[in-house]
Order: sequence, then C-alpha cells, then structure tokens
Amino acid sequence: MTHRRNAARAALGCACLGLLLGGCAEPGGGGGLSAVLITLDTTRADALSCYGEESGATPALDQLAAEGTLYEAAYTVAPLTLPAHASMLTGLYPIRHTLRNNGLWPLPPSARTLAEMASEAGIQTAAFVASVVLDDSFGLGQGFEVYDEPRRPKDQVTSHYAQRPGREVVDGAIEWLRGRDRDRRFLLWVHLFEPHAPYAPPPEFRGGALAGRPYQGEVAAMDHEVGRLLDALRDEDLLPSTIVLAVGDHGEGLGEHGEPTHGTYCYESTLRVPMILRYPDGHRSGRRSEEVVSVVDVFPTLAVALGLRVSSDLDGESLYRSEVAEDRGIYFESYAGHLDNGWSPLAGWLDARGKYLHSSQPQFFEVRDDPGERLDLAAERADGMAAYFNAIAELASRPALAGERGPAPGEDLARQIRGLGYAGMGSPEAELPHPLAPTILPSPASMAGSASRSLRGLDLLNASRLAEAQAVFEGILKDNPRDYDALNRLANCFMRQNQPMKAIAPLRRFLRDRPLKAGPHFNLGVCLSVAGRNDEALAHMRRAIELDPGEAIFRRELAALLDRLGRRAEAAEVRRGGEGQ
Repeated sequence: MTHRRNAARAALGCACLGLLLGGCAEPGGGGGLSAVLITLDTTRADALSCYGEESGATPALDQLAAEGTLYEAAYTVAPLTLPAHASMLTGLYPIRHTLRNNGLWPLPPSARTLAEMASEAGIQTAAFVASVVLDDSFGLGQGFEVYDEPRRPKDQVTSHYAQRPGREVVDGAIEWLRGRDRDRRFLLWVHLFEPHAPYAPPPEFRGGALAGRPYQGEVAAMDHEVGRLLDALRDEDLLPSTIVLAVGDHGEGLGEHGEPTHGTYCYESTLRVPMILRYPDGHRSGRRSEEVVSVVDVFPTLAVALGLRVSSDLDGESLYRSEVAEDRGIYFESYAGHLDNGWSPLAGWLDARGKYLHSSQPQFFEVRDDPGERLDLAAERADGMAAYFNAIAELASRPALAGERGPAPGEDLARQIRGLGYAGMGSPEAELPHPLAPTILPSPASMAGSASRSLRGLDLLNASRLAEAQAVFEGILKDNPRDYDALNRLANCFMRQNQPMKAIAPLRRFLRDRPLKAGPHFNLGVCLSVAGRNDEALAHMRRAIELDPGEAIFRRELAALLDRLGRRAEAAEVRRGGEGQ
C-alpha cells in the first residue's frame, strides 16, 4: 500500500529539541545531489564478499564497495530493526528517539527526520519497505511523500503479509524512479528483508558455494535486488548526481554466543554491520576505512550531502567528505531481554580500544584482537572502564524527543511481527530504566541457556508438541519467574491442550507487570468464561477491546459471550461498535 502525505506535515516537528535548523545549503555540502539509502536487514558484515566472505555471492555490493568507501568498523545502535532505522532517519540514539524495541510505540511526531528536512527543501521523497516491522504506524513515514509497505488485510495474518520479497520492493522503487519529477532532486529509501529467519532462499541461490547455507543464500538473493536497483540508477544516468549509502540495520547471531538470530545480545555477530558509501565523483573509491562509525551517522551524512543544515545536537556525525576522530566512541543497547524476559537491560559503549557491555554482569572485550569476544577482560580492566561508564551517563543526560507517545500497535500487527521471529516485543507500561540503573535482575550473558531453551520451547509449540513445550516453559519459569515471554507461551500451551483453567495463573502473573497487552487480557477472559467467572471474563474482554479496538475477534467473542448470558442488547451494541473497523 502506498501512502502519500502533504509535505506540510513535516512542519509539525519544528519544536523538537532544535535539532535541525532548516533546509538551507550547508557550506561544502552536496547541494545539487540526490540520495539513495539502501538498508540491508539482518545482514552481518562478514556475510558480504567485500568484507571477507568467500562465496563471492554479493557481486553488486562488492562493486559498490569498489566504487565507494567501505567502513570496516560500522555498528548498529541496537540489534533490532525499528530502533536501528529510527536512528538512521533521526540521527539520534534510541535512548533519545525513544524507540527501544520493535513494536512498542511509534516515533514521536516531534521527531525531525531526514525525509522531513528533505521535503521542506523541495526534494521529493519516497520509501519502499519490505516488512511490517517498519509499518507506517510506527512513524518512520514522517516526511515521505510516498511510503510503500506490505499490505495488511483485515482478519488475515500470514507471513506473506508480514514481509514481502525484495523483488517487489525494488520493482516499486524502479517504477517510482522512472515516474519521478525529473526537474527535482530526490531522496529514496529502499529496505530489503531477505536474510531473516526462517531462511528460505530462492532456488537459484541454493546451490554451489551456497549449498547448505540458507542464510548466505538469502544474502545473495538480497544482493541480486541491490544490483537491479543500481542498474536502474545507471540506466537513468543518475549515479553521476546521486550519493548511495548501503548499510545494515543489524547482524545475525547464527549460533554465536548461543544466539541463533538477533535482538537480545550485543556481540559483534549482531552489532557489527556493513556500511558502504559511494560518491558520485569517485571520491575515496576503493577505500577501506577503520573509523568507528554508527548507523546514527546516516542522517547527518545524507543531510550534508543533500545540502541540508544539521545542528550539533545530533548524536551522529557526518561522514560526507570527512573523517571522525580517532578516539570517537559510540553507544548501543538492547532492552529486548529486559522487556520480554525480565533480564537486566543491556547497554554499552564502543571505541577503537574496546567494547564495554553494561548490565548486572559487566563485560569488556578488545574486539580488534578478539573479534569472537571470547576473553572477557572486565575484571582486569575495571579501572579503565570508568570512561565508558561516564560516556553512557553523559548520553543518557541529553534530552529525549518530547511529545505525546502514540498508541502501541494493534494485536493484528503485533502478531505479524511475532510471526517474523520476534518475541513479546515488551509492553509500554512504564518508563524504561536508565541504562546504568542498579539492578539485581539476571544479566543477558548469564541467561544464554534460558534463551536457547525458550527457542526450543517455541519450536515445540509450533510443532504442536504441546506437553513437551509446556515442560520447557515451566522449567524456564522455575529459574526466572519474571520471564514474560515464557508466561505467555505457557498459557498458550494450556489453552491449546484444552486446559484453560491452568492458563489462568500464568496469564494473571503476566498481566500483573504487563497490564497493557490486549492479547493476554482476551485470553484470560476466554479462560475465565470457561470457568464460569463471567463478570471477570467480561471485564478482561472489554479491556482487550479498549487496548486494541480494531481486533475483530475480540468483539466477536465478547458478543458471543453476552449472547450466551442472555444479554443480547449489549451483544448487539458490541457488534455495532466494531462496524467500520
């Protein structure tokens, strides 16, 4: 579905922190350039041949690197799609733009995005995204005249609608390029989602050096689509006037440190990303830079290239025809384990000397000498870690985006995001703890075994081996009663085994700390109705509708319960309330 916006909407963000000061030309900036941002979802740096992968299966990105600058030490701000892309488009770390996990709430309207700045300067803007994780309801469409995303039909939830292949994304982007206003410059963002579990590359990317390597096959399939986009730019003779930036939003664990996918930990496998910057005039072509850079640099880099003025209050730094300081440090975090599993928050600071991971069990690694992060030096480097601690504290003291927080996503959208492999996505009950706040919660590093068991339990649940899954989740909760994801899945096990009475306790425990989640309220209502506790059942079903008024099944089941209780007028009112949803 394509959304078109009035560019005047961008003016809504003018009160935001004074971050960006207008659409005027930056001295020394690109001025007359256009820009293409290609974001490579779930792509490890070492999955590209130009970063050392040996299959040679990424010729398009390898060619881009040969024509541009490749950054060896590029990092994401969080190993999660939505927070990382929000940092790219705002120039702010998650602690300041406030998107700390997938699916919690939207980007505040007070944000000033790259697209808004470009639109105000008369530059045409378009985005083509591949996944509902970046659904327009999460606010990243601010400033884009066109925001093209996967369809989300009502009452139908399949993986087809949760994501779409890169072919469809690039087809849309090429069509837009051909039909654009050729008298105006443009900003085009293309998001590709191929290398995402479960890995199922097309047949042409399964053989030869890719045989038995489905993740690498999906990276190759993504690279093919990048090549099609770059070919279209060449066919339109746009490369001589367009800066191109290709960057990963995060990597993939692939089993390293006990993490099969991504989201929970901040090791190199998921934190380090590819970043390639191609200039129209061949500036720095073929260069391999060891500067420490971050996805938060995307905004200022492209803004300066477009000739937009950027204030000093951004967290990112412009890489456009410039270099960062040798002692530069960058921030990163993951609150996923805290929100979904009741673990300690994870935050950190990284520079050329090493990486500090702060949690209830701090860690320190010298990643240049120990890229596999096998040797934790926290104990022997305790005195030297104060600088990293202080850097996090200083960042956390800066002002965050102001403005009223939007609603959490509906249950339909939340289910689709969970269908892509993400867990509970947390819950928006309260302000998240300061990254350095004292805590007695278990550290993510100490819970690797629990994370593996949780994935095993999910596999059993998906295979309908319900009793086995139940035992796994009960074991997790014995060790950590605050594991919200395990509570929710244990309740699901009981309900699918036709044991709704047993599901009541874990659902109540879940809602004690996560009372704003619509799905568990609805499930608890269903279980209570079976138990004959109809007043409580009605209350929870009504609460589910209040939290997610667009979820049709909530209204259908509430109306059916009211009918069974002989309260037909109330049932009819509930049904009428859902008309037009």
